[in-house]
Amino acid sequence: MTFQRTREMCSVRLSRARMTLRVSATLPVIGLALVFGACGKAPSASPIKRYRLHGVVVRVERQTHLVAIKHERIEGWMGAMTMAFPVRPQEELLKLSPGIEISATVFVQDLDYWVGDIKTGPGNRK
Repeated sequence: MTFQRTREMCSVRLSRARMTLRVSATLPVIGLALVFGACGKAPSASPIKRYRLHGVVVRVERQTHLVAIKHERIEGWMGAMTMAFPVRPQEELLKLSPGIEISATVFVQDLDYWVGDIKTGPGNRK
């Protein structure tokens, strides 16, 4: 093998190594850009669906604006269970405490959901 041929082979190997290094350094950057780009999602144009909920408050988390509710079957959406729901508007949290029976509206838009229009007391079943 000639010196020139050996030099050409080394040059090709070095070029491939540089390309591999560039690709392996670029892929994590692209992945992070995709992840952080998805965090700033635009508001959905999908319609908001509404479902009636009746249940008992199990826990209120004022700092995270969540309420855990042991609810009956939500017709057209899900079976009976205990589940945490975000509360909107946040002022609705002020009237909630564990053990209170409530009726509310569950708002669903795509994969986002929250409760609002909360009525307290056993006589608020609709």
